[in-house]
Amino acid sequence: MAFRDLVYYYKTYWAIAIVSIALTSLFQIIDLMVPYAIGQILNVLSGQPIDRLLQGLVDWIERASVLPADTPVALAILLGLIFLVTVIRAPIQPWFE
Repeated sequence: MAFRDLVYYYKTYWAIAIVSIALTSLFQIIDLMVPYAIGQILNVLSGQPIDRLLQGLVDWIERASVLPADTPVALAILLGLIFLVTVIRAPIQPWFE
């Protein structure tokens, strides 16, 4: 039995395997958002500037709403990001792995 025969024997499972590998990789990348958010929270609390991308999101939310331009908006966004990554993702992840 050649390696090629072994690979083609499982050909019907290729699509499922590729989707599973891709989603598992995506969840691993999403897991990196928590340390990023914690670092940005430390920046906000210590008065250091936050990343440009995050600052743009904070500015956009402040313009779109009537919220004041101060640190609670940035903290709310970062805590919401941590909530999404940890709590909302948890029941969904086992379906894709």
